[in-house]
Amino acid sequence: MRSLLLTTAALAALSTAACTTEDDGTGGSGADAGAGGESGGPAGGSVTVDATDAETPAAFATTLAALVCQNLTTCCASTPSPLDADRCLFQFRTAFSSQSSRWANAWDPAVGLRCLEEAAAVAAGACLFSDGLDALTTATPACAAAFDLGRGDAAEGEACTTDDDCAPAEGAEVLCEGACVHDPLPVRARAGDACGWTCTEDDRGLECSGSGASESSGQCYTNDGLRCGEAETCEPLGTADARCGSSQDCAAGLHCGDAAACTAQVDVGAPCADLFDEPDAGACRSGRCDATSLTCAPPGAEGEPCERSAACETGLTCGDDDTCKPVEDPLVGFCADLAGR
Repeated sequence: MRSLLLTTAALAALSTAACTTEDDGTGGSGADAGAGGESGGPAGGSVTVDATDAETPAAFATTLAALVCQNLTTCCASTPSPLDADRCLFQFRTAFSSQSSRWANAWDPAVGLRCLEEAAAVAAGACLFSDGLDALTTATPACAAAFDLGRGDAAEGEACTTDDDCAPAEGAEVLCEGACVHDPLPVRARAGDACGWTCTEDDRGLECSGSGASESSGQCYTNDGLRCGEAETCEPLGTADARCGSSQDCAAGLHCGDAAACTAQVDVGAPCADLFDEPDAGACRSGRCDATSLTCAPPGAEGEPCERSAACETGLTCGDDDTCKPVEDPLVGFCADLAGR
């Protein structure tokens, strides 16, 4: 487990379990998950930490859950869905325990205590999660070491039974396929670096295009003004008349036109099909490329289809269901999950 916090989707998967008084497999219930002598965890105030909280994996999972929920209590107090402390404690405690079964044979109380001490120092402060749910991982490097306890040390090519038998490898995802395999993680390439993809990062995530033919996992980001060129190296985005394969290859204000060359974006009412007669979101100077008429249409109102947030009216974003929706702070949805709503 490389991240201490779960995404909203992962957390939702845990919510099928009862979230108040059922046994979570660590010898207690969600309702009695206090730490350091504090009964009730975050509901009872600041969580204190001492050596007994890291003596066993179960104690560690309980205390770390209480620290996370202590800070989330602060975060969620300002949302329409104040935290349900019992639900929060149960879900994080269960997640930490179930995803770290290897601790049973390789627990180190000293490593666990360092993690808890770092977590306690930041959990009692301002909301950590305003800028993302992985904030505690960044703020507590000692906890990354705690979650690595029990991992095997098999090198690439050596025999293994599970992924956890293999030693971690920087810059790679480690998998067990009878033997340990290192699958290189995509890297954010710089100008001149080898590449296989051109990617764009926005509020909907990551969109990439390209052949991927290069053995390199390098990704050139249009956000950095780069594209993956024909020589499979990162190069500046195309200016007017430069060759292109998609509108991602072209600089701001341009799209990949009929002649496979970067040309000026067009206005509402003008054709916006790409080289393959599909809607080209990048062709329109404003608004969206209507999938039926293949012409640029005005920005979408709430409920109308979209392929990117820029295609929606001001104040709206392109939601997971590909329709324009009001912008919502992701923390609000996360707190709603933890409040059982």
